[in-house]
Amino acid sequence: MAVTAAEWAELRARLAIPTQALPEPPCDFRESRLVVVCLRGKALTLPIAHTVSTEEGVDVVALTPGVAAGGEVRTVVHAFVVPCRTGQLAVVAQLPEAGQLVEQTLAVFSAR
Repeated sequence: MAVTAAEWAELRARLAIPTQALPEPPCDFRESRLVVVCLRGKALTLPIAHTVSTEEGVDVVALTPGVAAGGEVRTVVHAFVVPCRTGQLAVVAQLPEAGQLVEQTLAVFSAR
């Protein structure tokens, strides 16, 4: 998660995200944060749907990528902006495993 423009620049360089794919800056960072998730798996496709809920005081972003029949292992990237949080933010994904979708926790961020 990037909480400043400098962190976003570092993250974008590390992930080799081209400027035309996600312009600079993607949010103002005063009242919002940018979360970028790279998912790698067999037959993953875009778009990636995401929902936000609150469970036991933790905000949870659930990601569900498209899944194609068969297909090769590939990486898909999803970026989204969230408002600044006063509590934790968890990012989970429904990823294909042995023919079914299995929920995996990708990251838990403290309030920032």
